Amino acid sequence: MLVHEFITDKTDDVKHKCNADDLNDFVFQLSRGDISKVKSGVIYGPFTVRGTSILTRQVNLFIGKVSRNIRPTDG
Repeated sequence: MLVHEFITDKTDDVKHKCNADDLNDFVFQLSRGDISKVKSGVIYGPFTVRGTSILTRQVNLFIGKVSRNIRPTDG
């Protein structure tokens, strides 16, 4: 799973932080507390996800994040 974060003049830093916190919480749970912060440019895993009625077999999940800052700069 790859999260691609776009930072533009149309996005909000408060929402970026909220999204980052949610991703960190998700990975913290998947890693059973081993990973508390997801860094951009790093792939984490594999995390074993057990099968369910929808996902009929166990899978290994890798998670990564990349950020692209295309906000205009002053000057």
